[in-house]
Amino acid sequence: MRNLLLLIILSLCGSITTQASHHSQDTAYVKMTLHYFDLYQKGKDEQEYYKAAKQMKDYLLDHNDKELYYTIRSQEVIFDANLGKTYRALQKVNTILKDIEQEKNKDSYLQLIDYTLGSIYHLRGNYRLAEYYYKKANEKCAPTDSPSRMDIYSQMAELKLVGSPKEADQWIEKLGDLTRASHNPEYHKAYLILKGKLYFYHKDRWSFDKIYRDFFSIQRKHPEFDNNGVALMKAMNLAFSGDYQSALQLINADNNEIEAIDKPGVRIQIYKMMDRYDLALDEFRKIKMRRDSLDTDMLFDSMSEIDTQMSIYNRTKYMADKNRKMLTASLFTICVMLTLALISIIYHHLMRRRYQKTIEQKNSELSVALEQATESDRMKTAFIEHVSHEIRTPLNIITGYVQLIGNPEYEISPEEHTEMVNSINENSNMITTIFNELLDIAQYSSNKKFVCEDMVNVGSFLKTIIGDAEEKNKGRLQLIAENTEPDDFTIKTNKIALCRVLSQLMDNAIKFTKSGSVTLGFHADKASKTLQFTVTDTGIGIPLAHQEKVFDRFYKVDLFKQGFGLGLPICRKVSELLGGSIVVDKDYVGGARFILTLPML
Repeated sequence: MRNLLLLIILSLCGSITTQASHHSQDTAYVKMTLHYFDLYQKGKDEQEYYKAAKQMKDYLLDHNDKELYYTIRSQEVIFDANLGKTYRALQKVNTILKDIEQEKNKDSYLQLIDYTLGSIYHLRGNYRLAEYYYKKANEKCAPTDSPSRMDIYSQMAELKLVGSPKEADQWIEKLGDLTRASHNPEYHKAYLILKGKLYFYHKDRWSFDKIYRDFFSIQRKHPEFDNNGVALMKAMNLAFSGDYQSALQLINADNNEIEAIDKPGVRIQIYKMMDRYDLALDEFRKIKMRRDSLDTDMLFDSMSEIDTQMSIYNRTKYMADKNRKMLTASLFTICVMLTLALISIIYHHLMRRRYQKTIEQKNSELSVALEQATESDRMKTAFIEHVSHEIRTPLNIITGYVQLIGNPEYEISPEEHTEMVNSINENSNMITTIFNELLDIAQYSSNKKFVCEDMVNVGSFLKTIIGDAEEKNKGRLQLIAENTEPDDFTIKTNKIALCRVLSQLMDNAIKFTKSGSVTLGFHADKASKTLQFTVTDTGIGIPLAHQEKVFDRFYKVDLFKQGFGLGLPICRKVSELLGGSIVVDKDYVGGARFILTLPML
């Protein structure tokens, strides 16, 4: 929240101390201050910024305003950290500490140093160390120092926004209490921006809308305020409204209206709302690469930075307590801290990798879930269409004939009456068959495996299947049983389930064969320990492109043919529950041949 920090420092420059109040009457100083903060906020022109910072420091030293002098020096450190020059920033912190040692009121500046170190690690992506130093600064902050507390609360809230929303909300509300007490609407704007981001990251549209209205109410009442937060709030509102492209255009715009530290997180959230987890993952990888680059720079200058950290620690301890007897314990503590820091870096890398893998896994799971949902929707639609068509037709026939038979005004001959009754019975049986198939597919889908304890004589079994099929064939086709095994050959299986599959295959063969024959065959392959049943017809056959699709539920090669499209899916499911499989023989071209393969038990 760079803009909140600017507001706080401007308040220090204008109203908090007697000397600051004196500065506010100096026109040249006010102009110089505004120029300095403009360069700091833009954060690009290093040469001009350092020149302006030097003018500010010289002026404040001349007027013996040490508080603002060290504030500007600390802000110069944060400017370096914003540019990614972490090592240089830490060196400057070390230099500031050396100078503070010479001051009479040095304890009053330690809180400023802790806050500065927290900002450096925050910008580097080391949130653990950032939180540590922000909390240290908060502990040292005077209860009456509301401006400093506001900035610390805002930074702590930023750290916790995504990972710990409840904790982030606690820090935001602490900030809100101070902004409301200050009666400064521009401070309250900063509070509303943080609150809006919290609700956006956690998809609370209702709460965000209220914050959004309050924010722009303040903006309209105070046209003199800058546009800080306007673009960000608009982008988040567009995303909530589903206009993701416009939201991304605002976020990606090359201007300073949205802080750079906010852009990646907001982009990731928008991509998640779009269900584009691939883009969210790419954005996360970019953040990772930037942080890894910073970590590489730190490793490159590791010895120098360790020396700097040791100096910071030694001087801080020296200012807190000069007792020489603590030196040995202090050095030991330094070694422990350095070890923990190294462990923290390693842990940080491992957690990042783990988080990346989690995102990839979740993305994959979401993709599978999407495919399953799409398939489920397709099957539901297919089910409704098939039920509507297959049941409506026989019902219409039954209803029509019943109305004719029951209407005394129609004269119906005995032959017509018999034909209508037969048609009613036939269509009733058809509806019964459809519901039986639906019940079967539901039952078999819930089963895990059939119990196969029946001893079946193959020769007799094939004759039974042929005899049942003849009732539907009525002599129209030649039904043949081919058994390559001896008459007393028996197999161990589930007789009812096996009969269900072979009867269905025989019914299909008879249905799609106009003339010729249907052959039910059996062969036992002792080498592979498998049993093979075949149903071969001389009918219309199945095109190669459809030979696997016919096992999908509700799928029919010819949509106008009678049937529900569940017979073959039931056959395949039953064969799997028997421990086997069923396929169409692609090499057979004289019609269609189905091969049922079962294990030899």
